[in-house]
Amino acid sequence: MFKSYLELLDRLDAFGRVIKARHGDRFFCTAGCGKCCVTGITLWQIEYDRIKKYLNDNPIDTIKKRPEKCAFLKDDETCAIYTVRPMICRMWGLPLLINSDDANSDDAADAAAIDRTGLGSTVKHSPEKTLMSCELNFVGTLETLPKEDILNAWLVRTTLAAINHVYCKKTSQDPFVRLELN
Repeated sequence: MFKSYLELLDRLDAFGRVIKARHGDRFFCTAGCGKCCVTGITLWQIEYDRIKKYLNDNPIDTIKKRPEKCAFLKDDETCAIYTVRPMICRMWGLPLLINSDDANSDDAADAAAIDRTGLGSTVKHSPEKTLMSCELNFVGTLETLPKEDILNAWLVRTTLAAINHVYCKKTSQDPFVRLELN
C-alpha cells in the first residue's frame, strides 16, 4: 500500500546523502539538535497512516506534549519516529527551492512552521521562488550552490500529493485532508 510513497522517500533520502557528501563542510544538522522539531507540521493521510502503523507495531512510551515542540521529540532531542518521519522532516536542512509567491502552499506553510523561531536561512531566488535551508547549514553560501544541489520542494510535494491521492482513493479517505503531526 505504501510502495510509491516509500520509493519517493528513498529517492529523497538518496538526494540528502549526496548533498551531505558534497557539502559536508556546510551541513551541520545533527541528531540531538531538535531545533526544527516544532508543532504545526501537517501531513498527508499516507504519511499519517504510515506513522500510525509504525506506532501500532512499535509502541512509544516517551511521547509527551511540550509547548511549541513536536510530541515525538525525545528528552535527548532525537526523534522517536525517525525511520518513519514525514517528508518535511526529511527535507528540512537540505537546500530547498520553495514557492514564495503562494503563502497558502504546503511548502510555505510547513517552512513557516519550522521557521517561526528564526531557524531558516533564506535567500530570495526570484520573485516567485525562495532558497531556504536550516540556519545551521550553508551559512552565507546557499546562493552559490549549483542548481542540481537544490531540492525543488514544490516538485517533491506535488509528487507526494499525487501519491497520497491514489492512496486515499484506494483506502476510501479524503485526499485533500491535512493532518497535524502532533
